[in-house]
Amino acid sequence: MSPAGVTNCGAFKAAALVIADLAAFNLSFFAAYLLRDLIQPFFINSLYPVSWYQSLIIFYNLVFFLTFLAGGLYRVRRETPPAEESLRVARAVVLGLVILMAATYLSRVRIYSRAVVLEQGVFILFIASLFRRILRQMHRELVRARFDLRRVLLVGSKGEAAELAGRLEGAQELGIEVVGFVGEDGAALGRVEELSEIAERFKIQEVIICE
Repeated sequence: MSPAGVTNCGAFKAAALVIADLAAFNLSFFAAYLLRDLIQPFFINSLYPVSWYQSLIIFYNLVFFLTFLAGGLYRVRRETPPAEESLRVARAVVLGLVILMAATYLSRVRIYSRAVVLEQGVFILFIASLFRRILRQMHRELVRARFDLRRVLLVGSKGEAAELAGRLEGAQELGIEVVGFVGEDGAALGRVEELSEIAERFKIQEVIICE
């Protein structure tokens, strides 16, 4: 993969997460609105038409996007466990709900149902987590097909590097591309003293030091 390809892949994955989250935000709102409409007999106040929620739709998209961004949910990490990611989503959703509830209370706008806002937060928690798991599963399939490999540089002797490279390439699920090794051998990409320069030149994403 070219250096530009490495950068573009990161931007593409971040954009995919943003699009999936925006879809989750809006799908959650309409699911919450429909649920609130179904349980109308349990409420005194009537539910206003969905067209009256246009301003709120724009506002909550911005709020949840910013809380997800602040929670580091658009930093692409391959090793993030699903439980940890779901916890981060939950924190971002709770923060977004606090902001939205405070905004609707302080603005004293009565057309927005707070039940819809709360229900939307619950739906976002599950739908956003589900969409993210689907994206990560799709990415794992791409890695198995040898797409979007992580560029790795080894540090050590030629023999050590060859042995470790063979082991890494045999574990295709790791999605690692061994670019080369750094050491004193003539076949190396350079000496250890040049590690920083070599890593920058070849756009290395990870360095592994042999024993």
